[in-house]
Amino acid sequence: MTTKFQKLLEKVEACSEARDWVGTKSFTEAYETCSDHHHLLWFVDKPGVLDDRRWRLLACAFARTVLPFAGELTAVCLATIEVAERFAAGGATQDELTEAYGAAYGAVRTVALNADLSAACSAAWNSAWNAAWSAVYSAVYSADGKVVWSAKSAADTAVRAAALTAAGDSTAYSAASAKLCFTIRQHVSCREVYDGYKANYPEMFT
Repeated sequence: MTTKFQKLLEKVEACSEARDWVGTKSFTEAYETCSDHHHLLWFVDKPGVLDDRRWRLLACAFARTVLPFAGELTAVCLATIEVAERFAAGGATQDELTEAYGAAYGAVRTVALNADLSAACSAAWNSAWNAAWSAVYSAVYSADGKVVWSAKSAADTAVRAAALTAAGDSTAYSAASAKLCFTIRQHVSCREVYDGYKANYPEMFT
């Protein structure tokens, strides 16, 4: 028997992999236990669930998760994220955001140009590089009409950065993806997602 949730997933054209994983799970059970950040972000990315401000803040939350890997770039990346968060809340101007981006870009470029080959090829250096750019992009592109892309890009970068620090561990990527799902659920409740879908597809909830 096809569940109501499976019918909803078919309605929104979810991939077969996601639908197979859901099986007979309820909306709430699937949302609360999903460990694939791609699937969870795709599910959240529907009309009526999050506005641009919330997507900006989510992008910043993802960027914050990679600060432990940013090394000497931590301070400038954090400063950029904080400006982006204030921008999302209406407490910073576009000029301030642009200035923060410029400082972060300059710092990242300096580190890249000064890194020797051995450092550039190391997992730690790549993690710092990814972490830095995650912070920069989450700030700049979220303010340029690309908020959803920004959040998804920051999420992918965060997972890669975490996985790189555990080179040789085949489970590292999956673990990092699952951890990011926890971050998503911290910022977007199941009720918000449920209400968004119900408003857009009322016929599926009768």
